[in-house]
Amino acid sequence: MSKSNIIQELRAQKIPIYDNSSIKTFTWCPRGYFYRHELGLEPSTPRLNPGLHFGISGHLAMESWFSPDSYKDDQKALNIFVDNFHEYEEVAKIGARGKPLKTTHSIIFGCSLLEAYFNKYRNDERKVLSLENAYAEEITEDTYLVGKIDKLLETSRGLKFCDYKFTKYMNYLLNPNPQMCGYTFLVSKLTGEKVNGEVDIIGVSKSKNPNELLIRMPVEYSEFSLSLWKESVVEQIKSIERCRERGIWPQSWDCKPFFRDCDYLPLCTSSSKEVHDEMVSRLFVIKFWDPFGEE
Repeated sequence: MSKSNIIQELRAQKIPIYDNSSIKTFTWCPRGYFYRHELGLEPSTPRLNPGLHFGISGHLAMESWFSPDSYKDDQKALNIFVDNFHEYEEVAKIGARGKPLKTTHSIIFGCSLLEAYFNKYRNDERKVLSLENAYAEEITEDTYLVGKIDKLLETSRGLKFCDYKFTKYMNYLLNPNPQMCGYTFLVSKLTGEKVNGEVDIIGVSKSKNPNELLIRMPVEYSEFSLSLWKESVVEQIKSIERCRERGIWPQSWDCKPFFRDCDYLPLCTSSSKEVHDEMVSRLFVIKFWDPFGEE
């Protein structure tokens, strides 16, 4: 099944739904999963993250560029990128000589990167079937796995899913890769056919020419690889459900994910339950993770 409204219906019926992001949060730290996905806590004053919004804005530009009503309209796609990213643009630091240093996540670089992508793949005329569509399929009894796929194509060799990665890591790991295995599972189960995919790496680096930062990587898994992935996902889901039943969410003590303090570190180091609960109400708002909604 696909489309966000169906996924929202499942949630309204209290049917368990998981996605790659929530499962990865649990494997990182069960306590962090509890705060983010069970309580829906998000910092009331989020830290500025230019890299995150660079990628979000890039995805919006891609969606416009491949949409039927603005198909391969470079200027419209670039305008969408600028409109969505300008308030998050990285602020240049001042160097030892008093001059601003070159930034990575800038509007100028982002537009150059997108233009390079558009020029490289302008002649790719494979039929686009869907963009930014959410899919849900039962992975174990009465429990669903969901995923939002950037693009689904019809090719001469069958359906193919596509994902964009705006990343500074050009050696992106595809095997094992739980997100891409999940997409393979979802589309294959939806269609009843073996499905492969591709990842467009859109590198983010201030030291290279944009044309050097574009790589298209094929995604294909054996039945054995997918069986190992599914076995692992089901066991992680069972672990989440055991924590929920017992009301115990262990800390992992990995308090600096991505080289910065975890958002929930003040809660995990609070001196009493009263202090903990006061900080929850003062430092956080309730905003549940929902990348599959219509908004």
